[in-house]
Amino acid sequence: MIFSGPVVVRWFRWLPPAFVIMGSASTYMTAMALLGLAGLVLPARASNRLEMLLYSSYQRMIGFWFETWSCVEFRFYGDRLPEEPENVLYLSNHQCTMDWVIVELLCVKRGEWGGRARYILKDTIKYLPLYGWMLSEVRVSNSYGSYFIPLAVVTQRGGIFVKRRRGTDQQTFIRGLKDLAERNTPTWLILFPEGTRFNPYNQAAIERSQEYARSLGIPELKHVLTPKTTGFELSLIIRDHFAAVYDVTIYYEGNRRGRSPSPDMFRFFSGDCQRVHVHIRRTPVADLPVEAEERKVWLYDTFCRKDRLLEEAIATGSYSSATPQSLPLPLSYTLLPTLAFSGVLIGALSHRYGRWWWLGSFVGFSLLGYVRMAFKS
Repeated sequence: MIFSGPVVVRWFRWLPPAFVIMGSASTYMTAMALLGLAGLVLPARASNRLEMLLYSSYQRMIGFWFETWSCVEFRFYGDRLPEEPENVLYLSNHQCTMDWVIVELLCVKRGEWGGRARYILKDTIKYLPLYGWMLSEVRVSNSYGSYFIPLAVVTQRGGIFVKRRRGTDQQTFIRGLKDLAERNTPTWLILFPEGTRFNPYNQAAIERSQEYARSLGIPELKHVLTPKTTGFELSLIIRDHFAAVYDVTIYYEGNRRGRSPSPDMFRFFSGDCQRVHVHIRRTPVADLPVEAEERKVWLYDTFCRKDRLLEEAIATGSYSSATPQSLPLPLSYTLLPTLAFSGVLIGALSHRYGRWWWLGSFVGFSLLGYVRMAFKS
């Protein structure tokens, strides 16, 4: 019994962040809706700026829970990112839902860059309550003019959903990309070229990936899946919108030697993940090959490099050939938005009318997402 207290505390460390992060989605969406209404009279630039600040505050709250509260150590390696904000195409290996958190953390660690994350998403994600609407693409009619912004633009993040049907996906992809470029949206466009998560215990998927590599005449990979090139190629349709490509390789260090299963939220907060190692390679878009076939080779080489980095990390426990760099996320930057979101949520749920507001906003925005997607499907 003496040791049961710490065990119980460790076991339930995931509850506060899960409660606040998921529960605060209603708060965030309501604030964004009010901002959207204000956007009917505010200049578009001001509305966009406020939208990014609000989303950045949500990111900072997420950063508090996943970095400060979790006590998991984050180590960053590779190229130092420039101080000035820039639009980038973000390529990463994909292992678990925590990969999305790494994006948000890295984005918000750059200060003014918070709020730039825009995702390429599986079509099924659009049916998630609240988040499906929040992350969906924005369609703007020219009739709104260049100085005003409708409610939908503010409450949606400009993501692009794909169904993995080549013809349909390409049209959807291109339309979403052109919207981002035409509106000059500050963007980190997040792309996982593997198309699905790498699971070291799913040997069938790994063998299919290696068979695909053999059919292309390229090296077989052990720690990542063979990348699909279509999304990368289509993203470069708006090549001039991006300043650089961020090639990000993530390794989750667990309690045992070798490659542990990638953590979900429960395992991440329960201490099964000791450290997260993030390697960043920045390539200016101007340095990418011009020819399509050469760009495909560049992407394959990028994933071969990821495979070697992960091999090194699994063997040594880190990217030992690279020097860690400091990318702090100070408590002074994350605590205030965390207290604000937590306070509003607790206050709302402890009040009779507040509970009705929370439930109404949750159901209302979820239904908006479902109705919109039904008409778009």
